[in-house]
Parts: sequence; structure tokens; C-alpha cells
Amino acid sequence: MLVLAVAGACSDNPSKPRNESSPAAIAVSEGQGQVGMPGTMLAAPVKARVTNARGNAVANVPVTFTVTRGFGTVTSASVTTDANGEASTSWSLGDGSVRQLLTVQAGSVKQLATARIDTTRLVYLSAPDTVNVGDTVHVWTAVGLAGAPGEAWGSIVSTIGWSDTSSVKALSYSRADTRMEFFNVFGQTLRTLQTAASFPENQASNIDGGPRVFALNFLVKPSASGKDVSFTVGASALVGARTFTDLRSAAGSSVGATVHVR
Repeated sequence: MLVLAVAGACSDNPSKPRNESSPAAIAVSEGQGQVGMPGTMLAAPVKARVTNARGNAVANVPVTFTVTRGFGTVTSASVTTDANGEASTSWSLGDGSVRQLLTVQAGSVKQLATARIDTTRLVYLSAPDTVNVGDTVHVWTAVGLAGAPGEAWGSIVSTIGWSDTSSVKALSYSRADTRMEFFNVFGQTLRTLQTAASFPENQASNIDGGPRVFALNFLVKPSASGKDVSFTVGASALVGARTFTDLRSAAGSSVGATVHVR
């Protein structure tokens, strides 16, 4: 009788069932890795699928879409999953970075969607995604001239700014090509530098193998630890051959850069 009583007690305490409606994972099922222009909506929506611990779809769960790099926008920041566990939004890229990020989250689980600016016809800044305190970060001004007709002789005049003077200090500049005719910083304020440079040929002839023109070099200060530092390039004056005119008409706007300090 004792054995039967113990057996009966065990059968009355089954394991706690799984919570079928709790998000355990989220995945970007569509719209990952697209390429577009700043200020323009990507061709395909970004769609996420939420599943529970058994891998089954979870309906009626809020999914948030938050732009975390690039200054873009979404049409809907919070969307409830449908019967298939899916939620989607449309993403318009910004002018804050070539590589842009969108955080997709349901409950405590999240995933990143990525997109890139098409740099083939743009003036843009190129910088590392992450740096350390004490590093010298090179923020390159680049001109995308892929497939451009004619020669790329001419000059570019830019205004480069940065978000926080307590985080970085402007030090010096570097040339991408020793054949550049000149480079000059001719105006400086607390958070901006005006620059001018002349470069001789299309990017295919650049000795560094890319479209980089010149870099402004910044020292990363201790107060920058854990921060995102934004660099911007203002509307640039492009003076020279028809290559530049073609570039300007296709560009629409210039693209900055965002650097995370560890």
C-alpha cells in the first residue's frame, strides 16, 4: 500500500508545461541585407517571425522595430504578430551611416536587420564601426564614381562635423593618393571643419584600390567610452569634369558615419 501511495503522489505532480505564448526566439525572415539610397524606402519590407520554446509560431505578440544605426525611419515602430507569428514594417534608410541597423524585438528576444547605402554614386564618409579609447580614428571622405563616364579630374569641397567635442579631438589629415594636387582645411569651428581636395582620376586608378579621397584623423578621448560618435558630411561642392555633374545629380545627399567606442 505504501508503494502505491508514493506512485500516486508522483503522478499528481507532472512537470510544469511550457508557456506556448511566450516568445523564445525571433528571426528576420525577409528583407535582410538590402541596398538602397538615403531617404528612400527599401524595396522589400522587413519581416520578423516569433516562435516559442517548441519552435511554433506565436500570435498576438508586439514586435518593436527600432533604428539603431543610420538615422532611418520605419512606417510602424510596433506591430502585433499574425497567426503565423509574423510582423513587418517598411524601412527608409537615413544619411547617418553606410551600414545601417534595425533592431527587431519581441519580449526579451531580439535580432538585427542590416542594410547598406548604395555608395556607387555618392559622397560619403568611411570609418570603422568600433574603436577603443585612445585610438586615432580615420574618417575618410569618399566619392563613389563606379562606372562614371569620362575622367574624374576636379575638386571637392566639404564640411565635416562631429557630434561631441568631449568625445573626439581633430588631429590631422591624410591623403588617399599621393597624386592629389592639394588638400586644405580652410575653416574650422567647434564641431566642424571645411575642407577642399583635388584628386586626379577615377577610383579604379586610386593606389589604395578604392574611392577614398582624404581622411580627417581624430583622437578618441576617455569620455567617449561606451558612446556612439556621429560624423556628418554636409552638401559638397563638386567642381570639375562631367563626371562630377553626373555624380551630383544621382547622389541626392551625402552620407555620414557612426563609430561606437568600446
